[in-house]
Amino acid sequence: MRDSSSEDAEQYQADEFHEPSYSEDSTEVASQVNLHKLEHELRRNPLNEIATMMRALTYGEMMELAQAIWKIRPEGEGVDQDSLPMLLHRWSTSSEH
Repeated sequence: MRDSSSEDAEQYQADEFHEPSYSEDSTEVASQVNLHKLEHELRRNPLNEIATMMRALTYGEMMELAQAIWKIRPEGEGVDQDSLPMLLHRWSTSSEH
């Protein structure tokens, strides 16, 4: 007759092979996330990126941009600090550029 402690030990060893290992799970998640890309995304400053793109425009391209934004403004309304964000959004989502 087998003693219960040896049966418990065998059962524990059998369970050990069937339970998922947390270190395997964390390795799988880490392999799905590019940490360098994540760090880059967290450090980016979209306003600096826009400024860099604006500096790369030629004078003619800058004139085209200004004209496109000017055309999209509501008729008879001036452009001010409050309306400019709306104009930029409308331009960026329009199909005319």
